[in-house]
Amino acid sequence: MTNDAHWTDDLFGGVKPDEVQRRISQALQDMNDNARRAQGDANSRRKHTYGITRYNNCHERLQEQFAEVRGAYRINAGKSFAWDLVVVGKALLYPFHYAHQDKDVREARIPNVHRGIVDLFQFAPPPTPVVDLFGEAHMPGYGPVEQGRLYGLPRDTRLVLIPFASNDSGLLKAYWGIAALVDDSGALEWTTAPEPLPVATIARPTLDIVQRQRAAADAVTFDSGEAPVAELSPKRDQADEAGGPSQP
Repeated sequence: MTNDAHWTDDLFGGVKPDEVQRRISQALQDMNDNARRAQGDANSRRKHTYGITRYNNCHERLQEQFAEVRGAYRINAGKSFAWDLVVVGKALLYPFHYAHQDKDVREARIPNVHRGIVDLFQFAPPPTPVVDLFGEAHMPGYGPVEQGRLYGLPRDTRLVLIPFASNDSGLLKAYWGIAALVDDSGALEWTTAPEPLPVATIARPTLDIVQRQRAAADAVTFDSGEAPVAELSPKRDQADEAGGPSQP
């Protein structure tokens, strides 16, 4: 954790910020491993399979990581989203892909700003007013939402953005922080310094996602407490393990 991580104080209820960080990072790693494997199975130079798998897995793996964490739950955010969002304590988590290369996260934009995205940002700080040539201040962005699926969330809920950069070679960078939505181009105004999340850089073989899910189902469960978290470790495909080139 960095020194400016005070914004996480009391945000996640009884779950420690380090624990939330680790689970988010593992979800993103599992997401990208699945997307890489799907792209390899597709045997295509076009990256559509990688992109679609990454898009869906981004939220599904996050749900998986927090499924048994006390104080975490899923919320149906309405027709604008094809998947449920995860809330941990007072934090509404929203991961999104911002780059295919190692790009400055402060240049990150929310892709495809629609009504549902605007609804999310009712739980974010307002952007700085823009002063025109006549000295009048105008508030960019959108007004507060007064109805919808998210309206029932507590007013002290905070939107925690999780921008990540990745491609079919690996998960490059991941961050978290709080930002305002500036306009419908998806531009962001960060009110906290985007803090790096741990990303595995050394490939080590691990259990496949399906194997881990089966192992979890067979394991002894407890009535309380948080589920254990596996060490962050990206998977390797067969070509990697054999020392050969990986799938494109």
